[in-house]
Amino acid sequence: FFFFFLLLFTSRRTTSFLIVALLIGIALLRFKEKVLSDPHGGLFDWIDEAGVGTPCSWNGVECSSAGHVVVLDLKDLGMEGTVAADIGKLIHIKSLTLCNNSFSGAIPDEIRNLGALELLDLRNNNFSGRF
Repeated sequence: FFFFFLLLFTSRRTTSFLIVALLIGIALLRFKEKVLSDPHGGLFDWIDEAGVGTPCSWNGVECSSAGHVVVLDLKDLGMEGTVAADIGKLIHIKSLTLCNNSFSGAIPDEIRNLGALELLDLRNNNFSGRF
């Protein structure tokens, strides 16, 4: 990963921020892997390459000053796929909005790990099973 190499050349404080960015980036990229269709290109800039920026600069992602994802807003994008269990690693998230897409399958149990979550909007998808 590009992020790993950055860790080798940074201060302790910056290293801590980059570790957070790395973990967030991995969780978000795993989310992206489960998206089978993204007709409006909502995840176009979710790329793990040098010079592309941090996950906090990606479309639909808002972060705190500490680099933690606090908002993931991917509403109205017509996405199809399932929601990766890695969503549960975004433990600082306050708002998760995936409404008006075509996500299917079970809602991951890991969403229960999101203790800071204030808004969860999964309306108008094709989820099945219990939550």
